Amino acid sequence: MKVPDLRSRFRPRAGILLAAAAFTVPLHEGDPWTNLKYRNIPANHVTFSSDGLRIDVRNSAGPLVFKLPKTLNVIGLRWTGKIHDFPNLPSGIRQGEKGADDYAIRIGLVLEGKKRPSFAEKLFAPQWVKTLFSLAPEGSGIDRILFLSVGQQEAMLGRERIHPLSDFLEEKVEWVRAEPGKIDVSASFEDPLPTLAVWISSDGDDTKSKFTVQITSLTLNTVTN
Repeated sequence: MKVPDLRSRFRPRAGILLAAAAFTVPLHEGDPWTNLKYRNIPANHVTFSSDGLRIDVRNSAGPLVFKLPKTLNVIGLRWTGKIHDFPNLPSGIRQGEKGADDYAIRIGLVLEGKKRPSFAEKLFAPQWVKTLFSLAPEGSGIDRILFLSVGQQEAMLGRERIHPLSDFLEEKVEWVRAEPGKIDVSASFEDPLPTLAVWISSDGDDTKSKFTVQITSLTLNTVTN
């Protein structure tokens, strides 16, 4: 499925002067974060320390959410850390397909938009969807979560999709790594993305995998009028 071009939707008006800044996402304490659990799926084991954020996946999954102090116009990000191992992908299946829909890490940006929960969603939606809508400020809404994923298969680099499980999830395989080790990567956007929160996901439930990911730093590059 062709992913809509976010850049056209969030293009700044001509003539506006923008000033660059950087926001460092806190990784050493768990208090600012919300650790969610998916229904009927074991939760990851998450620890925060002076070394940063550590996610131990044991046939498990779960998102971590950090709500930003205000909406930030993000034009890029950089994160460093270490991937100790990867999901065990079945032979002959592309990563992301049924039976192989696990990634060592997805760095997500929750984008501000116009979508608001329906009456049914307020009552019956899973907790992660309710949390997603709760991130929007009064009078605003959600567009979607834009995930930048670390893939394992070279052919998947740059692949974009709307996730088949939810229209709220947009995903791009931004980086590819085939071997465990330290990682220092970045991404940039041509135009600012109005971002409400950071949403981090590591999954091993689909492939029954065990691995560990550490994030030692995460910085959002932003612009202001």
